[in-house]
Amino acid sequence: MAFVSALKKAFMKLASPLPAWMLAGVVLAGCSGGGIATISADDAIVGIQAIGTMAADGAKLTAIVVEYNVELEGAAVTAGDYTLDAWTTAWDARSVNYGTGQIGDVTRIYINDAPGVSATGGSGKGKYAIIEVYTDYQYSSEQNFLRALSAGVTQTATMHSASHTITPSTRAVLNYTAGQTGNARTALAGKYTIKGVEGFKYYTNTPGAFGATGPAFTSENNFSEETGLYGTVDIDYALYVPSDYDPARKYALVTVDHPAFATGTHPFQAVLASRGPAVFASDWAQQIVKTKHGLAGLIVVVPVYSQRVGDNTGTTAQFSALVKLWDQLQKTYSISADHLYGAGQSVGGMMILETNVKRDNYFAGILMYDNQWGQNYYKDTVFARGMTDPAYAETPANTPRYYPATDDLTWTYHWSNNGEKVYDGHDSNNYYYLTSDDNILIMNSSENFLSNNIWIEQNHLYRDLVDFEIPRLWIMDWSAPLADQELSLKNFLSQPSNYNGQAMGIRWVTFNGGSNTTTPIWSRRLNAGYEWLLSQSRSTEMARAKLDLNKPFELAPQQYSRVMPNFVDPKTGGVVSYLTGKAGAGTRFYNTSWLRLGTNVTADAVPGWLPEGMHHTVTTAGITSVTPISASGKLAAVAIEYNVDMTNAVIHMKGDAVLDGKGKPRTDKVVMDTYDFLDEGGTKIPGTITNMYINGAPSATPGAARASGSGRYVIVEIDTGSTASNVGVIQRATVRTASAIASASSVRH
Repeated sequence: MAFVSALKKAFMKLASPLPAWMLAGVVLAGCSGGGIATISADDAIVGIQAIGTMAADGAKLTAIVVEYNVELEGAAVTAGDYTLDAWTTAWDARSVNYGTGQIGDVTRIYINDAPGVSATGGSGKGKYAIIEVYTDYQYSSEQNFLRALSAGVTQTATMHSASHTITPSTRAVLNYTAGQTGNARTALAGKYTIKGVEGFKYYTNTPGAFGATGPAFTSENNFSEETGLYGTVDIDYALYVPSDYDPARKYALVTVDHPAFATGTHPFQAVLASRGPAVFASDWAQQIVKTKHGLAGLIVVVPVYSQRVGDNTGTTAQFSALVKLWDQLQKTYSISADHLYGAGQSVGGMMILETNVKRDNYFAGILMYDNQWGQNYYKDTVFARGMTDPAYAETPANTPRYYPATDDLTWTYHWSNNGEKVYDGHDSNNYYYLTSDDNILIMNSSENFLSNNIWIEQNHLYRDLVDFEIPRLWIMDWSAPLADQELSLKNFLSQPSNYNGQAMGIRWVTFNGGSNTTTPIWSRRLNAGYEWLLSQSRSTEMARAKLDLNKPFELAPQQYSRVMPNFVDPKTGGVVSYLTGKAGAGTRFYNTSWLRLGTNVTADAVPGWLPEGMHHTVTTAGITSVTPISASGKLAAVAIEYNVDMTNAVIHMKGDAVLDGKGKPRTDKVVMDTYDFLDEGGTKIPGTITNMYINGAPSATPGAARASGSGRYVIVEIDTGSTASNVGVIQRATVRTASAIASASSVRH
């Protein structure tokens, strides 16, 4: 003992003292006489690492790696040797525990020579204790991965290895920082790993704690339907490309659009917002496209939006940028145009579905969870947010426009079988017609009234107008054994859906109960949906005809009382029923029903199935001639002739009042002029529109009341210094009468 004491004093005199655990080890080893060093777990444990995986309810803790600084060979570790601090949250009736354990229960523990789980139960030697935990449960909403992967470990019993005795800890070792209130916590960078997403690369201009592989995708001249302005947009995105990528072979591409709660996050966070990215990057999904289509694999892109799209508004400029990102990926990688897929939850599903309107038949298949299509199909006027700000100044660069037809968004054409643009005159706002030949699987809940009601409406339209009903599966018991649900879904998706001798592509699955947060979880845990999506090809869409709906909507003589659940008419307080369409009519100019319903009525919603005062039988109007009218050598007015009587036409001028769905004025939006005038060289004629009215001849009537008169001519008086004698006009906003609609266009007349 005297020798040991002297040796300890010698160590204490070193310029850089050895750690206390080494001193303790030397002393105790000397005392033991058997060569076994004793050390406290407080000194022996270097730290812990959480290992997680992506589940239907988000990232889930699967194991904790406890790293020691001494060899553990020979230690017989048991679950009783540790106390775990696993993060959990309140459960509700929609949470599911499939097994018999609890969160944080240890299912297996062993020693390993690497900081990871072992299928064989570890090597029995090394410096890592691996604690696998119970995972057979499901939360009722997606969990934040930084909370779900936070954990703490306390060694509560003495461990005996071949070389050390490790006494219990006096404190927990954590991989997280605690919040100020409640159970808030955040896992520390470098203290967790998530299996299944290792191959993703992240492109962003703000790497932050999660890093970046490269910059965001930058796109110029992107049009926003919400503001009416063009702008430059940076799209952050995550990208998975198989490690054995071969440019000489073809690959499928799937886009996974995140739900609203991931808006504005880092691409890494967007990847972890749902199970989808990890599933599509898995060997299982890669093998499906290889086996089904003979492709080399599947590329996965997860774009991140900095601004969410609203239920009742148009798309932001980010949608236009996303379309360009797809084009860029197809130029960069060897991607099969026959195998482009889209998947999204809620708002993410709406953005994917928007593509089927802007780029008809672009996707081979779409998989959506609990989303509606709540956009304002009938875009009736021009809105430009922020323009009531006194500091706003209109310039050529920011002049608002009404939803122009551009090749960026491809409103005016669709893709042919050989990938060429085809301009066939179809109505790019006729959503129900354009999506009728698509491969779509929508999975929602009976209690998500926005999503469920809008799909009920679409089914009513198809059934009333052309006698086609969307195949639907009710999974009544979401808590039934997963194997039973999986089999039920697989059998449903394998059943043919025939209409007039052709196989149809839309499928609809509804869970009884649920919500916008629970149902996507119930849906994502079933692999049959993913397998269905990746089994589709664009050629099957192109081989089937669209439903015969590219014509105006008409009401049936007899209206059925089909009540819309959970909605009341804001004007009368009474129930709302779906309208019944006339057999043989189409869906042009048809507006979705629920835009005007509920307590949060939005100004972007047209207050009715068609604009106030319109009949349900409408005619397509169009400009047939343009006549300039001069006075005192200057352009004084323009006579615009239409092919129909324009009596009582609704035509907007800049500064007109904007009313919300309850008829109250809005101050955050303004209406822009319906028409732009151009000189012979195509340059916009500067000036101010001062009046608009109707006439039976191409002549002005100074002093006429606004919107008065009758006939086929719209007379637009303009205050300008232009002397142009040849004038062109572009109708930027919709013009309508009680029985006719002239849709907006970028075509010069």
